[in-house]
Amino acid sequence: MKLDKRQKILIAFAAAVILIFFAQKVVFTGFVAKLNRLNSQIKLEEEKLKRGLAVQKGKDKVTRDYKKYSPYLGDNIPEKELSAVFLNEVENISKISGVSLVSLNPTNDLEVTKDFKRLKADFRLDTDMESLFMFLDKVQESKLLMKIDKISLAARDEESGVIRVEASISMIVPL
Repeated sequence: MKLDKRQKILIAFAAAVILIFFAQKVVFTGFVAKLNRLNSQIKLEEEKLKRGLAVQKGKDKVTRDYKKYSPYLGDNIPEKELSAVFLNEVENISKISGVSLVSLNPTNDLEVTKDFKRLKADFRLDTDMESLFMFLDKVQESKLLMKIDKISLAARDEESGVIRVEASISMIVPL
């Protein structure tokens, strides 16, 4: 069977169209699938990098904070120095807040755990209510981890408005 020129062109065109569809299905579909996999892997790596960057920023902040507060950590400071720092801080707070510190006595109840040391002291104040509240506020705002464990208030005399305060205070030093 002899094909004329027009039929040969149509057969060649049909073969070319079939070859193009076959090439697209076999070759280009593989490329598209591989590109999609690569795009999803790129997105995953970008997310990992974002998380890593956030962790690195947090690490830098923790390192800065550790350097800032390392003088207050108790693992390298002798107990007598810790006690002196603690008592000096209580004295400074009493001066700043305007209370009259009558006595300040450290106790021998040093509590040591694997995570912290707790130092304690008993003190007595003569003050008015406003100065007492200022003192308590300054204890709370102190750069040292201090808290009032117990407090007892009594009027020193009825007319003057002066209050006698007996309290226990403690400081926790992380190890």
